[in-house]
Amino acid sequence: MRLNAVIICDDSESNDLKPLFSNLMRETSNALCAYKDANNIDLTLENLTHERVDVQSLSERLSNVNQNDFLCYVYSHGECDKVQMDGETIVSTTTNQYLFSNALIYTFSCSNGSELADVLIDNGAKLFVGYTDNAWFTIGCENEYTERIAMTFVNSFLNGNNAQKAFEDLKESYNNVIFDDSLKDPILKGNLRKNRDCLTLKGDGNLRISDVKLN
Repeated sequence: MRLNAVIICDDSESNDLKPLFSNLMRETSNALCAYKDANNIDLTLENLTHERVDVQSLSERLSNVNQNDFLCYVYSHGECDKVQMDGETIVSTTTNQYLFSNALIYTFSCSNGSELADVLIDNGAKLFVGYTDNAWFTIGCENEYTERIAMTFVNSFLNGNNAQKAFEDLKESYNNVIFDDSLKDPILKGNLRKNRDCLTLKGDGNLRISDVKLN
C-alpha cells in the first residue's frame, strides 16, 4: 500500500506567519510519518517550501501524483481566488486549478474556502476543508492554541474518521477553547470564533484515509 501527500508551506523570511506555517508543516509531516509506520505502508511526501517550488515547478511536482488520490495540505497566505508564496501567486482560479484533480485538500489559509475551493472542486479535487474568510491568528498562541486546533483535522482523518467527522472534530476543538471559562483572553477567543464560523467543507465528506491509499 502507498500514500501520496504534498504539503505546500510558505516559510519565506518575509512571511509574518512563518513560525506558524513551518510548525504546521512539521507537525503534519510527523503525523503522516507516524501513520506510515503504524500501518506499514509506503509514504511519498513532498514538503514544498518557498525555496523548492514556484508556479512552474508546482506543476511538475503535482503531475507526479495527481493521476490518483492524494493528500494536499496548504499552509500559506491566501485570498478568495489564490494561494500566495513569498508574496507571489502560486495557485489561482485561472492558472493551474486543474493540478489539484484527485486531491483531498486541507488548508490553514485565508479565504481559500470560497471561490478557489469551488473552482478546485469543479476541476476534480475531491475534498476541500478551509476558511471562507480570514483565518485569524493571535501572536504568541501558536503552540497552545492555533497549531493544536489546526492539527485536529489532520489527526482525526489519519485516525480513520471520515472527512465530515474530522471536520466536526475541528469545530469542536475550536469550541473547547472558545467556551473555556478559565481562558480570559477575549481577543484570542474572538479570533478563534471567527475562524470556527468561516470553516467550510466542500466535496465528499464521506472520504476516509483508506480511500486515499493506493494498492
